[in-house]
Amino acid sequence: MKLRGDWIVDEETVAEPRLLPAGVLAAAVRRVHEAGGRVAIHAMHEVACRRAVEAGVDSLEHGLWLARDLLPRMAAQGTRTAISHRLPRAARQRARIFMHSQRWA
Repeated sequence: MKLRGDWIVDEETVAEPRLLPAGVLAAAVRRVHEAGGRVAIHAMHEVACRRAVEAGVDSLEHGLWLARDLLPRMAAQGTRTAISHRLPRAARQRARIFMHSQRWA
């Protein structure tokens, strides 16, 4: 199953809710794992990445603001990551400003 932890295209195109609620994510991961499946999640925002790791996802895609303190837990539980390093500099700067603005509080 593939989920989205957060999604932003630009200031006018933001998913609602902005971040997938932790309880919803944990329940989805638990059910998929009980059925023998695996869970991948697209997450860029630091909170979305943390929620994904804490829920036990199998794969975290993008993880632009993935906190380093999550790496040991990811290794222990086998969470893989595919970090997007090639996002153009201007896009990274716009996303950083927007994602850390009041709209994400």
